[in-house]
Amino acid sequence: MTKFSSELSGSLIFNSGSNSTTLEPFSGGLNISGSELYINQTPLSERITNVESGFVGSASLGPLNLATGSLNTYTASNNLRVGAIESQSAALATTTGSLQGITQALVDVTG
Repeated sequence: MTKFSSELSGSLIFNSGSNSTTLEPFSGGLNISGSELYINQTPLSERITNVESGFVGSASLGPLNLATGSLNTYTASNNLRVGAIESQSAALATTTGSLQGITQALVDVTG
């Protein structure tokens, strides 16, 4: 019995030089030229570089990073406000407990 084993390493280069196909949703299609894959006439390596660097363009994390930073600032602000509310609630609970003690003492005295 023959066992087939294969491992792909290094670059994948098409001998024909260039192959094209249409794949939805990429209206410009996919093109493989040499060892580069193009999606809508843009090299995949360029798209990856743009995403990693946060480059502003169609393939960008820049706007997402800005929105996330703004959300983080807003959340930090809310955390401070909630902390202040919790402190005031604790003070109110202490005062309420003290008033209950005074009220009970008055009830005990007046009977």
